[in-house]
Amino acid sequence: MLPVYKSGKKLEELNTKDLPALSQETISSFVQVASASLIPKNINLYQHQQVMLQKALAQERKHCVVVTGTGSGKTEAFLLPVLASIIKEAKGNWKPPQAPNKTWGNSIKWDSSRKLLRKETRTPAVRALLLYPMNALVEDQISRLRSALDAKESLSAMDDALEGNRIRFGRYNGSTPVSGHPFKSDGKANTAKRSELTKKIMRAHSEYEEYKEQLKNANSELKEANREGNKKK
Repeated sequence: MLPVYKSGKKLEELNTKDLPALSQETISSFVQVASASLIPKNINLYQHQQVMLQKALAQERKHCVVVTGTGSGKTEAFLLPVLASIIKEAKGNWKPPQAPNKTWGNSIKWDSSRKLLRKETRTPAVRALLLYPMNALVEDQISRLRSALDAKESLSAMDDALEGNRIRFGRYNGSTPVSGHPFKSDGKANTAKRSELTKKIMRAHSEYEEYKEQLKNANSELKEANREGNKKK
């Protein structure tokens, strides 16, 4: 029998008394982004999720450990403070990208990045590290990250709440392609690795475009099927 965990506040009920390190504007932006695909804003947090959020974002920045059972929302417990912390920085320091709708196109180079394409001016940095002991666990968690930060609803929320800025993530493990530095020890370009990386980026971009087209066609077929079904009724 699963234990019953105590309920806390809803995301939309959080205010500066709960999170004094954040302004009300930052809290509103955090709720907007977090509720897009991670956790609904009108659903009560578990009490341990709320305490984790409060302690991790307190002025004294507490180190936190969550020890609860299966299905207790441990993923949200650590993702919510990470998300809130990044959004706090974004609201205080990040300027809107100069070309927010710029796409990859076909001119991909080894050092192509969304930062360059979108002309983002914020300081590039790794702002959080999520460490997992096994790849099997990573596969489950990476789908949660994709939903929280790369779903259509999430991107739309960030466009609105963060003025077009995006919170991005990447995965690194023993299978990550192209090990090696873009420059050799003598300072010259490592052309072999750059060429290899360019090819892999172009292949990944091509696969992405194919999947996007397949999704578009599938949604179109679903809408058509729904229309036909409604007509028969």
